Amino acid sequence: MIDCINPFIEASSEVLSKMANVKIKRGTAYQKKSGFESDNMAIVFGVVGGLKGQIIFTMKEQSALYIASLMMGMPVEKLDEMSKSAVAELANIISGNALTIFSKRNTNMGISPPTVLTGSGMNISISKAAIIAIPMIFHSGMSFEINVVLTSF
Repeated sequence: MIDCINPFIEASSEVLSKMANVKIKRGTAYQKKSGFESDNMAIVFGVVGGLKGQIIFTMKEQSALYIASLMMGMPVEKLDEMSKSAVAELANIISGNALTIFSKRNTNMGISPPTVLTGSGMNISISKAAIIAIPMIFHSGMSFEINVVLTSF
């Protein structure tokens, strides 16, 4: 499973470093059970091709606002449609870069457009799959988590 998460770690570090001059520290990966409670924002991508499943970025509102501020080049104080779109675009770029890394390793995949979910107390259920969560920590303890659910069929 480590082969499935490393491209996302590499892509996150590279994208945030280049686009926002932000260094990321990877937290310890762990397995989650389906039916996990999400933070305030979740960005969901479907994955098809050599591996199938979902990639789900989750984060607290403060982290989403910080990322939106970096992406938009100005302070963002609320999660409106524009700021949600900016955060989703960052997740989209990270996912696209990860798929490029997979492709260089001879695993070709595609992703769906992102679905953005916001709110408190969201419960995310994924049937019949192990969820590997990778915390990505940046700027003063803010973070997002990449939840990787990939299987080969």
